[in-house]
Amino acid sequence: MDFGLVCPPGDGEPLRRFNRPDDDFGGLPTWDDVEACLSIDNFDNWPYDANAPNSFRCALEGFRDPHDTTVVTASMHNLVHIFCGGTLNNIFEASNDPLFPCIHVYVDKIFESWLRDHEDVQYPTGDVPLGHRATEKMVPFLPLFENQDLLKPCRTFGYDYVYDE
Repeated sequence: MDFGLVCPPGDGEPLRRFNRPDDDFGGLPTWDDVEACLSIDNFDNWPYDANAPNSFRCALEGFRDPHDTTVVTASMHNLVHIFCGGTLNNIFEASNDPLFPCIHVYVDKIFESWLRDHEDVQYPTGDVPLGHRATEKMVPFLPLFENQDLLKPCRTFGYDYVYDE
């Protein structure tokens, strides 16, 4: 059975994997990195992009060091994409990689854990870049949701995670 690819690689190329050795790269995120990320209380702040210090979102996405959010570095989510390399490190092909859903489910689980400790979090308002404001629609998802609609616990969407105590 051929399920096809959403965004096939050029010229019928197969999926690729070029992971980097730990001694050259520093390795994947650790549990200590996850705990540091979860300890960031602020969801996001100005300039609401990869340059936002003291931002849980920015640390989880992997633009900032979760231990020191003033440091710009590949970490968390981005670090896994970079580590695996190949197709998974190409924005236009990554969703075709079998590891893509595994990585993003774990990122979602970390996000859910953070939300459970920050139930009153509000989506940023004010001087937020176009397309990233609370009431703007997320595209290309159908039906259309506002950005703020997705800052809710996963139970709202009909699923849940089990956490070891």
